[in-house]
Amino acid sequence: MALIGSDVIFTRMKSRESVSVGLSTFMIDLNQMAHALNHSSGHSLVLIDEFGKGTNTVDGLSLLAASISHWLKRVPAEVPHILLATNFHSLLQLGLLPSSGLLSLLCTLETAVDGDELVFLYQLKDGICRFSYAANIATLAGLPPSLVQRGVEVNLSKFASTQFHGLNFINTHSNQSLNRIQTNYKLFLFIFFSTKVVHSIFNSFVLAD
Repeated sequence: MALIGSDVIFTRMKSRESVSVGLSTFMIDLNQMAHALNHSSGHSLVLIDEFGKGTNTVDGLSLLAASISHWLKRVPAEVPHILLATNFHSLLQLGLLPSSGLLSLLCTLETAVDGDELVFLYQLKDGICRFSYAANIATLAGLPPSLVQRGVEVNLSKFASTQFHGLNFINTHSNQSLNRIQTNYKLFLFIFFSTKVVHSIFNSFVLAD
């Protein structure tokens, strides 16, 4: 038995839309988050899983950032214990959260390569996840390879059209940061999507000088 020294446990977990209550999944999520924001104390435990996914990406990310910032601006003794799981990498990459010693960043997407297969180790490590590995997971789920390949091509085309403007969260004067991103992306593509089309797009647009 686990003993938790909390007065109340609040959750924003998986929600199901129900026509019987007349509320969308997103509205149910908002109600859960509002309850936690309005009633949590420094002795509360707040569990948040993928809040903000039921609406426009920018709006959802903004609401999540505002919610966490709201808690972090409290007197430290009044900040609840929060366990947050999110795929909004931009939450940290864009610097949307205030600087606080109360933040602890952990990553679960530790991976290893076994032949041509990507293996998820499910180990908790310090730091943040740089990639979602969505294409790899789609392949593991059984999506047709041609569909996954097209998704990668569209993603790379997006990078090409914006010329890395979407990566402004990185210090543009840091060649080391940019080189690390380019190296990781190149390794990812060459191992798991070694097609001439993808290589051509990557070399022509993403790594173009």
